[in-house]
Amino acid sequence: ESDIDVKCFVMPNFSSIYERTMISKEVKTSYGIADIKDIRLLPELISKCGLTYLEAFVTDYYVTGRTANNLTQELRRLVNVFINDHLHHLAMVIKQMSKNKIKTIIQHPTRKKEIAHLSRLELILQKLDAGLNFKEALFLTDNERENILVIKNDLMSTSSLILHLHLYKTKTRINDYYKSLAATIAPTNRLDVIEYLNKEVYKSVAESLYTDLKETFEN
Repeated sequence: ESDIDVKCFVMPNFSSIYERTMISKEVKTSYGIADIKDIRLLPELISKCGLTYLEAFVTDYYVTGRTANNLTQELRRLVNVFINDHLHHLAMVIKQMSKNKIKTIIQHPTRKKEIAHLSRLELILQKLDAGLNFKEALFLTDNERENILVIKNDLMSTSSLILHLHLYKTKTRINDYYKSLAATIAPTNRLDVIEYLNKEVYKSVAESLYTDLKETFEN
């Protein structure tokens, strides 16, 4: 029953390169939000370990243009390499996201979706701490999804005191999972994967632009 959010990366045309502009906007659709970005923004977005952008490159569900298929496969490979090299940073980002969710729920206790999101973030950290890879930790099983819905519905019908107690315990568990992960995963500042990712993106942009210009002059 959830909505479907889409991350869409597009090649720039000549004018956007000449004018040094990059498209970045959200479009509301009947099924969810489509987040449209210039592909040149991708390396920076990945380097920040934004969960929704990493998710877009490990999901089994994606669409690619025929001419960009090889690039898509290479980007998926590179993002997976980056995730494995930066699990420490990823865990820290998830911890911060959880902190923000808790703050939002306290301020807006009727926002059911935030309670479900918080439960999912805790579960991701728990599964990473248990040794699962990112994809295994990210996507929920039917049982895990059902448990999260039960927690959400139960909390929406309880008192404010019980909700705050739940949030306190969740925050404590998340901190414990993070500390456990941090003790076993060394932090890294390696950005060679991002540099290579950036090169692949700009190489594909150049090839796309060359093809477009060639077809324009030929016509």
